[in-house]
Amino acid sequence: MKRITLPRIFALSISLIFVILFSSCTTQENVKVKAWIDTPQDGATYEVNTPVNIMSHAYAKDGVGEIMLSINGEAYRRDAAPPSDDNLISMTQEWVPKEPGEYVVQVKVIDVNGEVSLPAIVGVEVAEKKMASATPVITATEVVETTVTPVITFTPSFTPTRYISITPTISPTRYISVTPIPVDNQGPPAPIPAVPANGLELGCRSTQTLAWQPVSDPSGIDGYYVKVELVSGTGDWQSAGGYGPISGKQVDISVDCGIKYRWMVRAQDGAGNFSDWSSKSEFIIILE
Repeated sequence: MKRITLPRIFALSISLIFVILFSSCTTQENVKVKAWIDTPQDGATYEVNTPVNIMSHAYAKDGVGEIMLSINGEAYRRDAAPPSDDNLISMTQEWVPKEPGEYVVQVKVIDVNGEVSLPAIVGVEVAEKKMASATPVITATEVVETTVTPVITFTPSFTPTRYISITPTISPTRYISVTPIPVDNQGPPAPIPAVPANGLELGCRSTQTLAWQPVSDPSGIDGYYVKVELVSGTGDWQSAGGYGPISGKQVDISVDCGIKYRWMVRAQDGAGNFSDWSSKSEFIIILE
C-alpha cells in the first residue's frame, strides 16, 4: 500500500471541504448518488496492524448497489448494499493498515444503475505500536558476613604473548530488484446489445430478455449494468428502471404491450473501472 505525505492529505481535505460547500448549495433531489464518512474523523491516529472500522452512509435516488472503500486511491474492498427499501443506508467496512504512515481513506457509492458518487475523503495517520513499559522488581539480598584469609601468591616470570592477526571477510550485500505491479486505470470495452435486435417489433408479452455480447479485461469483469427507457405519453424518453451488477450476459425485464423501449449496457472490471455505455437498442411491444 502506498503512503501519502501530510501536505497531500491537507490538499485532499481542502478539496473535500469545497465539495461539501458546493453540495450544500444544491437540494437533495439534485444529488442522485452521495457518500458520507462518519468515522474515522479527519486527522485520527491508529496503530499499525490494528483493525480500523470505516463507518459510512450511502444515498442513491434509485437505490444503493455497492459501497467501495479505497486507501490512497487504490480499491481495498467492495461490499454489496444490504437489502433495504430505503435509498439511504449505513455500512461498516474494516481496514487493517500494515505499515505506519499517512493514509487517505475514500468511500464511493455505486447505485443500481452503475452511477458512481463523488468520493467521501478523510486523512488518518498510522503509527507503530507502543511498547509496554516493564515494571522493575526489587528483591532483597541477604548479607552474609565472611572472614577474609590473606593468600600469598608467587608472581611467575613474564612470557611474551603471541598475537595472531585475523583479517575479517566481508560478504557483499545481495539486493533484490522488485518490479512494481502496474495499476489498472483503463476501463473494459463497451458491450454490444444483441437481443432483441435494434428496431424489432415483438408480440404482446409481460417480460422480455435483454442479451449482449460479453467483453473481457486484464483485471477480469465484475459485472454488467443495464439501463432501460420507454417513450412516455408526451413522446419523451423516460427511465423504466436499471439492473446490475449482473454476472451473466442477459437479464429479464418487465414490459407492457403497446410501448416502445430502448436499452443500453456497460461493463465494470475487477479494478473498479467502467466501460462506456453501449449504443442504444430500440424495440416495440405491440398490442396484439
